[in-house]
Amino acid sequence: MMNTGAHQSMENEASFNSIQRDELLRLFVDNVRDYALFLMDIEGRVVLWSPAAERVFGYSEQEAVDRYADFIFTEEDIADGAPEREMATALEVGRAPDKRWHRRKDGSRFWAEGVLVALKDRENRGFGKVVRDATLEEGLRFAVQSADIGTWHWDFINETLTWSEQCKAIFGVSPDVEVTYDMLLELIHPDDKERVDNAVVRTINSGGVYNIEYRAVWPDKSVHWVYAKGRCMYGASGQALRFEGIAQDITDRKRSEEKVRRLLGQVHSRAKREGLINRIGQAIRANPDPRDIQSAAAAALVEALAVDRCYFVTLDVANGIATIDQEWYRTGMESRAGEYQLSQFNIDVNHLFRDGRTIAIDDIDQAGFDSTFTNALKEAGMRSGVSVPLFDGGVLTAALTVAMAEEPRLWTSDEVALVEAVATQIRSAVEAARVVQREHAVAVQLQEALMPAVPESVPGLDLATYFQPALEEASVGGDFVDVFDLDDGCVALVLGDVSGKGLAAAAQVATVRNTMRYSLYRSSTTAEAVTDLNRTLTRHNLMTGFVTLFVGVFDPATRILNVVSCGHEPALVMRKLSGSVEELLPTGPILGLDVESVFDQRSITMSAGDVVLVYTDGLSDAGVTRSEALGIAGLVRLMRDCADTSSAKLISRCIIDGAKSFARNGFHDDVCLLTAVAK
Repeated sequence: MMNTGAHQSMENEASFNSIQRDELLRLFVDNVRDYALFLMDIEGRVVLWSPAAERVFGYSEQEAVDRYADFIFTEEDIADGAPEREMATALEVGRAPDKRWHRRKDGSRFWAEGVLVALKDRENRGFGKVVRDATLEEGLRFAVQSADIGTWHWDFINETLTWSEQCKAIFGVSPDVEVTYDMLLELIHPDDKERVDNAVVRTINSGGVYNIEYRAVWPDKSVHWVYAKGRCMYGASGQALRFEGIAQDITDRKRSEEKVRRLLGQVHSRAKREGLINRIGQAIRANPDPRDIQSAAAAALVEALAVDRCYFVTLDVANGIATIDQEWYRTGMESRAGEYQLSQFNIDVNHLFRDGRTIAIDDIDQAGFDSTFTNALKEAGMRSGVSVPLFDGGVLTAALTVAMAEEPRLWTSDEVALVEAVATQIRSAVEAARVVQREHAVAVQLQEALMPAVPESVPGLDLATYFQPALEEASVGGDFVDVFDLDDGCVALVLGDVSGKGLAAAAQVATVRNTMRYSLYRSSTTAEAVTDLNRTLTRHNLMTGFVTLFVGVFDPATRILNVVSCGHEPALVMRKLSGSVEELLPTGPILGLDVESVFDQRSITMSAGDVVLVYTDGLSDAGVTRSEALGIAGLVRLMRDCADTSSAKLISRCIIDGAKSFARNGFHDDVCLLTAVAK
């Protein structure tokens, strides 16, 4: 990218000749980092293979050129004629969008998004194809959809309340309905309405986390339970800017809890009944590990039913293996955890649990089973017991078993129903916990991809960064920082704050970060790149919320830093010689508000020892309360206190330690910091 002066001088030069244009085209193809580009002749043979295509597919240019391009398709798509249909579509309508699994040289597959374009003037010349690896985004969409989580965003500045389609489905609302806060209150059960409204107002006025369960009444008058969690975001002066979070339908869980509660009332005292519900409920809410949930439920059932042991058996019927990996037993008894061969029991478990029925055995000696099975159960510590089968897609995969070790027991229908209800509840909780674990794995991969290591130095600058997400369980937040080289020797310094948290924010970070890189590579000025970024995000509806963004392009030859700030917290520049601190105020609005927004840029000259501090509002808002936040003035004080060293790393560490000390209780929002010291 070039600065403004270079761009103006270039406009005065003669137009490029055809050779120069071909060289520029080749440079563009060679330097596109995130998109595989290649050209084919009219028969589908590769004639140009970009470095990015080599990185994505694993084939070198020498291996790819002159081959038919179907080698990137899966065997199933080749057999189905997908490559030929794609070329035919491109020739007919000009382009063929493509979303499918593709194949790398090593045989691995990845989810790809791309387009095949027909290249023709008066005659058909060939094809050009662009492919992007979208595996992470596909995993993200699958994880969020699997969890049945809806998202909502309340923008106080523009007075808009936005619900995702899943959120509307949770409340029984049509996808095309525009929602308002008054409408939300109308959907809430009359007995819960005041409590929810008070919780919303309290969160907006006092901060903290909005965390509540309540009933919603659908338009068809059916009642559903909703779990909602969110947080309010504030500006530098303490005014509320936005309120956003998630919603989830927990009706099935509430019904299971109610069923357990009713059954327990028939066989146990109130204290024991509440103790069991609370223990299992706490395991569901507090433990993301399915094993912890199962262990807590087993312990609660042992106590509630006064049995000797309770355990979960994982069944691999195809391979004839039963595994006890989560159990609870009374003191003095031996563990039965381990792997068992089903053949040693001489029983067909599919037949035993046919039609999904629960097995209740009052006395194994009187149950009429084969002697081998009877003796094996006795050796496993089960004279009597209740065993509930668990199925996955119609396949028997596990069983929850409560047992007496030494004596028979006459199981009542209420006790059997209790074990069945708990099994249903725990199965649902374990499924949800596994979805969370999948989300966590996706989030970790996204974090690694979206927050690449920032170099400690670039030409002319010493650098340091700090990042801490507010949602540690998701390992990803809405803040991000990106530092990368541009083609003309300049360096881009980008730091942003995307609305939302967790996986939803991660998807937006990916969109903004990658589009920003592309815009900087193709534009002649920083302001033009950011204006193009905003136009792309807004026109194509790529944002579900908003983003504040700081973009700086540093030219080490001239020591000039060109800055565009999109509604972002003011960056701070401290001069080495005078000790003065200058605020770099926004040069344009928040991204994603208006497709016609135009952004200005500001240029500053850096001298040796000058410090630039770029940060998100999680740092300036640090404090014991919202009204006692660190603020810009506090950051300026910390900069001056930490200016004894010229090391960006030491300055960054000093500022973060000072902010944590001021806040006492740590940060309550994502914190991202980029420190640059001129050499």
